[in-house]
Amino acid sequence: ADLSGHHGAAIVALREDPDMYRRLSSCKTRKGVKFAKCIKTGVDNPGHALVRSPGITAGDAACYDVFREAFDPVIAAWHDGYSKDATHLTDMDPTKILDLPSALDGGGSVLSVYAEAVRNLEGICFTNACTFEDRGRAEEVMASALEVSLQGESLAGRYFPLQGSQSFVGRPSGMSYDEEASLRDKGLLFKEPDSPVLVSAGFRRH
Repeated sequence: ADLSGHHGAAIVALREDPDMYRRLSSCKTRKGVKFAKCIKTGVDNPGHALVRSPGITAGDAACYDVFREAFDPVIAAWHDGYSKDATHLTDMDPTKILDLPSALDGGGSVLSVYAEAVRNLEGICFTNACTFEDRGRAEEVMASALEVSLQGESLAGRYFPLQGSQSFVGRPSGMSYDEEASLRDKGLLFKEPDSPVLVSAGFRRH
C-alpha cells in the first residue's frame, strides 16, 4: 500500500524505517494479535498533516511489549516525552486537588462536571482485536460487577444492554425505548461511533 500521504505517527515511523514492518509482521502476542491489526487504523485513515494521530492501536496488553519498537516512540511523542522506563503514578489523595479557578471566587457556580474512567479487562483483547466471544465475556463481567459484586455499595448500578441486544440473558431484548430515551436525555447513552478511526479500530462491530 502507498502510505506516502499518511500522517499517523506510527505510519511516519514505518516510512522512516521501512524494514520495521518486516521485523514485526511475523510476531504475534500470546492471544494471537499481529502487528497488522495494530496499525490498521493508521493504514485505513491517512489523516492530515495538521491533525496528527497515533496511527496505531494495541490489540491487547502484550502488544506494548511485543511491538515495543513501534509503540514506544509513538507513546513518547503523544505523551510529552513519556519514556519506555517511566512508571505511571497514581495519587488518590483528595487534599491535593487544586483550588477552584479564581473566576469562581466571586460566588460563581460550577455548572457541570464530567469524569470518565476507562479500563481494560484482564484476559480479554482490546476493542480492535476482541472476538464476538470476547465481547460477550466482557458484557458478563461488567454486568456482574455492577449488579452483584458492588451490591449495597455507592458504585452499584444496573446494566442496560443496548436496545434490541440479544446477548445478555438478564435482558434478552435489551433496554426499553423509554429507558434508552432517559439515558440519552441524561447524556449517559453510548453514542454509536461514526469516526472512521474508531470504525476501523473495531468500535462499531457487533
